[in-house]
Amino acid sequence: MKTEDQLRELANNLYWTWQPEIISVFRDLDPVLWREVNHNPLEFLAQFPPDRLEKRATELALASRISNAFHQL
Repeated sequence: MKTEDQLRELANNLYWTWQPEIISVFRDLDPVLWREVNHNPLEFLAQFPPDRLEKRATELALASRISNAFHQL
């Protein structure tokens, strides 16, 4: 499953709201956008181009954190 799909699953479940590690993944991908969308992961993903998301996740080595959070869900 692609990183974007895993993030979308996490964003669509309120589980993320009480999991600081998931919140930090969204924030780490783009702190400015995260603040601009008032910490709304659905809006965040809607405004974050998928190709850029994959690139940022790779650059920041977030894939394992995202995968781990997804599997905990």
